[in-house]
Amino acid sequence: MHDHKTTEYPGYSASERKRRLFWAACIAILVAITAGCGKPRGDHVDHRYSIHTKYPSPAQSASARLAADRYLYKSEQLRIRDAGIQKTLRKDITSKDYAGAGKTMGKLEKESRSDPRYESLYVDTLKSITSCDHPDRAIERALLDYQSSRPKSPWPHILLGRYYDSAACHARGHSYANKVRDDQWVAMQNFDRRAYSEYQQALKINKKLFPAYDGMMRILIGLGTLRQITSVYHRSRAFLPKSYILAEIYMNALEPRWQGSYKLMRGFARSMQKRLDENPRFYNLLGAVYADKADMAYMNKKYLHSAEEYTIALIYGDNTDWLSSAGYAAVNAGLDLVSYRYFKRYMFYKKKNPKIRRLMERIKRYCAGHPKERNCEAGIPKFLKMESYSALRASR
Repeated sequence: MHDHKTTEYPGYSASERKRRLFWAACIAILVAITAGCGKPRGDHVDHRYSIHTKYPSPAQSASARLAADRYLYKSEQLRIRDAGIQKTLRKDITSKDYAGAGKTMGKLEKESRSDPRYESLYVDTLKSITSCDHPDRAIERALLDYQSSRPKSPWPHILLGRYYDSAACHARGHSYANKVRDDQWVAMQNFDRRAYSEYQQALKINKKLFPAYDGMMRILIGLGTLRQITSVYHRSRAFLPKSYILAEIYMNALEPRWQGSYKLMRGFARSMQKRLDENPRFYNLLGAVYADKADMAYMNKKYLHSAEEYTIALIYGDNTDWLSSAGYAAVNAGLDLVSYRYFKRYMFYKKKNPKIRRLMERIKRYCAGHPKERNCEAGIPKFLKMESYSALRASR
């Protein structure tokens, strides 16, 4: 995630703010129209991703987007409803209730394999046993005890892999890549190799495990080759064809900043459109190229351009990372009304985010003090109203 920093209010004069909002609206509308009408380019990743899927018609797009957003909403609701399982797992590990820990892990694995909407809860639960900011050495010792007591179980390997993942994250820090020191990279890679080994051991016991493929692919983005990542992804699809998270990680690996290109990203996204019956969120993959362009623009402090690209990405369905990033980009570009709208959509999925909630209140106070912008909902360009969002609210 970005280390987002927002501007103080007021950031621009009223005329400048209107000018920026006008051009952001015009450009996004134009690109949105052309994106829906373009001819397929025939991009592909490899022979398995050479299907030249046409862009959906406007009616098909609206239906696909609504299905993707409903899927995301349900996934987020499951994360909230079943969050208590995280404390249960940690307690079982520390109290050496290995039967209980195994039961919890088995339940998560079974649910996520049959219904990928449980995947995010699964990932959250694994992350909850330790932290990138403060890796818990006591948990490492408890997991090693678990492993020695249950040598034929895949779960301690999965959990240890997750622990070493967090230790690698801690060693690297949260800075952009060009700010990370050489010794930090070395420490991160050492922990990543230990994590990768644990995931491999887990797959030797059970070759179907979602978190093993999830962890291995994330590590290979930094340490492996695109051929290796593709191989792991194809292995995972034999057992987890409905997984959106694994498809999203693979899309991340195809970004130009790593080992891919936008041509490869487009080809993979299009190839997955024939699989919407397996998981409606595959429609979201069509926006990944624009989201990556937005991310790069944000890193280069081109905030208006970043907000425009995120607006295009979100035509293909809501994504909570894209929504929050779009909101921050719009704030830094001086488009407070647009940022408020995106933050509001973000909060529809993520009920609890104090940082964004405070920022929304700050925007509202600013608008209340300026007669021409008294209502933060007023003046929103039509293309930002997002009919799918309204339909989703009505269908809850």
